[in-house]
Amino acid sequence: MAQSSNLSVYAPLFISINGSFLQEESSVTVNRDAGLQDVNTTMKGFAGVSLGAAKTEVTIESNLPVAGFENPGPLPLDQLMIGVTPVSFAITPNQQVVLTFNGFLKSIDVQHSIGSPSKITMRATGSFSVFS
Repeated sequence: MAQSSNLSVYAPLFISINGSFLQEESSVTVNRDAGLQDVNTTMKGFAGVSLGAAKTEVTIESNLPVAGFENPGPLPLDQLMIGVTPVSFAITPNQQVVLTFNGFLKSIDVQHSIGSPSKITMRATGSFSVFS
């Protein structure tokens, strides 16, 4: 069996909310959507797209330790969500590249089941951003 000589080390993503890195984060999904809307016509069928609202959406799963909810900042996450308080997100796979955006926490779910750690799932939507 031949060995591959182009092995790589792959970087995890690190997430911060309001400047505080999440210590208990276990999974993140980032969706950047241009917001384009399909335009269909009777004669052409699919005719193209029209501009819409571009946005970034993030779903973060974190483990829930016995000590309680992780609180990245001076206000609890529930207060940020209910108070419709803008939140600053930074997602980085290494020290040179970062995706930052401001957004709003839209939902926080808590999940527990036998044989699995308790988890928190946070969903947020904000301004469109690119890795830089």
